[in-house]
Amino acid sequence: MRLKVNLVVESSKEERVKAAEIIKKNLEEIGIRSYNNSEQMTGTYENYLRNKNYDIILTGVTVRNKP
Repeated sequence: MRLKVNLVVESSKEERVKAAEIIKKNLEEIGIRSYNNSEQMTGTYENYLRNKNYDIILTGVTVRNKP
């Protein structure tokens, strides 16, 4: 039996999707099967956050320089 993890990333964030693919590959190299959920709708993604329905989640905050 192999360990499986649910990796969630918002699909509109291209850099995070790329990072998720790298993480998935690295996990598989050490015997951990992962499946990526790339959520397209912000509401669905926020449901993952709110309900903690994930093992790994890539998220972030955009900070602007303008006061």
